Amino acid sequence: MQKKRRFEEAEDFSLENITIDNIEESQEGTKSKAKSKEKNFNAIPKPLKIFVGIAMVLLIIFIVLCSSFKLKKVEIEGNTLYDNEKIKKVVLNDGNSWNTLYVFLKYRMTKTKAVPFVDKMEVNMVNATTLKVHVSEKEILGYIYIPAINSNAYFDKDGIVVELSQRIIPNVPKVDGLSCAKVVQYEKLPVSSKKLDDLLALTRSLKKYKIPPDLISYSKEDTPNLKYKDIDVPLGKTLEYTPKIERLCQILKSLNNLKGVLHLEKWNYGDSNIIFEKTQ
Repeated sequence: MQKKRRFEEAEDFSLENITIDNIEESQEGTKSKAKSKEKNFNAIPKPLKIFVGIAMVLLIIFIVLCSSFKLKKVEIEGNTLYDNEKIKKVVLNDGNSWNTLYVFLKYRMTKTKAVPFVDKMEVNMVNATTLKVHVSEKEILGYIYIPAINSNAYFDKDGIVVELSQRIIPNVPKVDGLSCAKVVQYEKLPVSSKKLDDLLALTRSLKKYKIPPDLISYSKEDTPNLKYKDIDVPLGKTLEYTPKIERLCQILKSLNNLKGVLHLEKWNYGDSNIIFEKTQ
C-alpha cells in the first residue's frame, strides 16, 4: 500500500510539473508573438504611419461633414423676374449639392459658370442645414415676338436673349419692325450691329428714366417711334437718345388722358418748343 501511494504521489507531481511547464511555455509564446507584432509595427516606415493617421482623421472629418451638413432649406432673395425654384435649380446644379458646406465653399472659393439671366449671385450659409442666396437679376430692356416659335425673345442690356417664353413681363416694352426670323437663347439678337446698338442705346435711356413705353416700333427708315397708350412719340434719327428721353420724362405726365403725337423728330437739346398734335 505504501508503494502504491508513493507511486501515485510521484505521478501527481509529474503531472503538476508538466502543467506548470505548459503554462509557462504558453505565456512565453504569447510574449514572443506580442514582441513579433511590435517588431512588425516598428518595421512600418514612419511616413506610412503618418499617412495612415492622416487618412483616418480625414475619414472621420468626412463622416462628420456628411452627417452634419445636410441641406434642408434654401432661402432666396432679390429675385423678381424668376421664381425661387428656377434660382434654386441654378444654384444646386450638381450631384454634391445636398451638402450645405460644399455648396457654400463652391461659390466662395471657385469660379462658377455664369448664369445668363443673373448679374450677380451671392451664397451664404445660415447654419449647417440652411443656405441664403441673394441674386441680382440682369435688367431686361425689351422683347421681340418671334412668330416662328410663338415666343417672346427677352433681351438684356448687352442684347443677349435671356429668355424665350410666351409670358408678358410688366413694364418691358415690345419691339416691332426688326426682322428676327430665328433667335437662340443666351446668344445675341440676330440683327445688324448698327441696329442693335441703336436699340440698346434707346432702351437703356428709357430704363434709366423709368418711362418704358408700351411699344417701340421701327419704321422702314429705321427710326423709332414710342407709344404710350394713346400718345405716339416719333424720335427721328439721332446720334444720342438721352437728351430726348430726358425731355420726354419731364413732360410725359402732363399728357395724361390726352390723345395725339408728341413730335420729337427734329427737337434738339436747348429748344424750348415741342409740338404736340392732338387727335380725336
